[in-house]
Amino acid sequence: MYLCSPKEADYEKNYYLARICDAELQNTLATMGATLIEGAKWCGKTSTAVHVARSTLFMQHPDMARSYQEMADTKPSLLLKGECPRLIDTTPFRAFFDFHRRR
Repeated sequence: MYLCSPKEADYEKNYYLARICDAELQNTLATMGATLIEGAKWCGKTSTAVHVARSTLFMQHPDMARSYQEMADTKPSLLLKGECPRLIDTTPFRAFFDFHRRR
């Protein structure tokens, strides 16, 4: 699985611009199993999530997108493996959301 490189993660965490939604995200993650961050393109959704995530998976990684889609279609629990909170970035797969709702 493609993970953010240590350099990328360090950059995101060291040069993070605090956002109004940070406290709400922390509260949601403390009480819920997962949360969906929505917003316009390039508004900082991924940076916000990387800031609190302990593990990451980028669904649109060019070398892995097909494999991830197959996992989402056949065994979505595989996508959840990793330290929590886990960032699963850009999740266009309905099966993944359906699986998580049933947990």
